[in-house]
Amino acid sequence: MKDLNSLVSLLACVICLGAASTVNAYSLSPINAGFNAVGTIVLKSPSSLQLAVTCNVSLSGNIDSMGVGRFTSATLNGLSALCISPQAMLIYPMVWTVTNLVGGSSAGSLEGVGYSASALGAPSSHCGPSTILVSYDNQTARLTAINQPLSGSCTVQRLDVTILGSSAGPVAAIP
Repeated sequence: MKDLNSLVSLLACVICLGAASTVNAYSLSPINAGFNAVGTIVLKSPSSLQLAVTCNVSLSGNIDSMGVGRFTSATLNGLSALCISPQAMLIYPMVWTVTNLVGGSSAGSLEGVGYSASALGAPSSHCGPSTILVSYDNQTARLTAINQPLSGSCTVQRLDVTILGSSAGPVAAIP
């Protein structure tokens, strides 16, 4: 009976380990490489009176040894004062993980997304940090998000950035 209990316990552990290993079955590559990204982000916030404001965004980051992307710097600019005021900024670091991969496209999340801004005569915005859902296309190297809420009454209406790759090769989501 004792051997049967030990066998059942061992099988339960093996099943749990197998289930846990499938949770993070996808990652980004190349491992331990830096990357840059450029594109646009469209934000709605109290500072914009919930009107869409388009800003250019430049990001840089790295992929750690576990295949997780980390954006470590972010810069906004554009025509709107909400993009260029000294208080306009994306909050970072943002952590990019891949949770699903179908063909050349992946689904995932970007954790720690936040935005702060203020402009003369408008209320200040302090949004996030929040986790938003993103998709990444290996063929076009585009990271995108649509209509993702941030705490603080803000919305990332659209994020569309191109990952420029790294010195070790193009950034890709892999199984």
